[in-house]
Amino acid sequence: MKYRLLILLLLCTAALYPQSRKQLENQKKKLNEEIRTTTKLINQTLKSRKGAENRLVLTKQSIKQGEQYLSLLNDEITMLNHDIDSLEAARIDFENRLEYLRMQYATDIKLLYRQSKRNSFSNFIFIVSATDLNEGFRRYRYLQQVSIHRKLKAIEIKEITDTIAAQELALTSSREQKEIAMSERERQQKKLERQQRSQNQQIKNLKQKESELKKKQQKQQKQQLHLNIFVQQQCL
Repeated sequence: MKYRLLILLLLCTAALYPQSRKQLENQKKKLNEEIRTTTKLINQTLKSRKGAENRLVLTKQSIKQGEQYLSLLNDEITMLNHDIDSLEAARIDFENRLEYLRMQYATDIKLLYRQSKRNSFSNFIFIVSATDLNEGFRRYRYLQQVSIHRKLKAIEIKEITDTIAAQELALTSSREQKEIAMSERERQQKKLERQQRSQNQQIKNLKQKESELKKKQQKQQKQQLHLNIFVQQQCL
């Protein structure tokens, strides 16, 4: 039995020349190194792809948050527009009232002027024609109060109109600021969308590279298997 094994070993040694065996060993060594390199590249590509996918998830979240922010800004601008329209309507109404008072006051002045031309003592007569001193004083106070009331009413409406105008200006300024913020956010959204497209393309490229490397690895492993079988056959 020992002699048979010895003869088989001698035949195997004779079949493989030292130079040929060395070449096979070099091929095996080189192939193993290539497989390790390919495996390393696959792991690196996989890691890069995972990192790119994680960054893509964050980008999508940023885009979604940006859309929600834009929606809120749009709602706020819509509400501001409604408030501005309401204030503008109120301001126009009070301005019309103020204009009416001014016209009424001007009419009163014209009437008083005409009356004074006809009877310069009309107010005096209106007062002194009272039945007693108290009534005369009341008539005098009435004439004063009518004049003061109209003036005060005009001042009040003017103050209200100015207040409304100030509020309208403040709301308009707020709306402009929100419109600027919306414009800036939309610019950032476009940038994020470009970034998302770039990341999708990067992931696609990495997947393709990963697939190619795996095919290359499988081919190398087949070559390694065939080489091992060839060496074993040479020894049989």
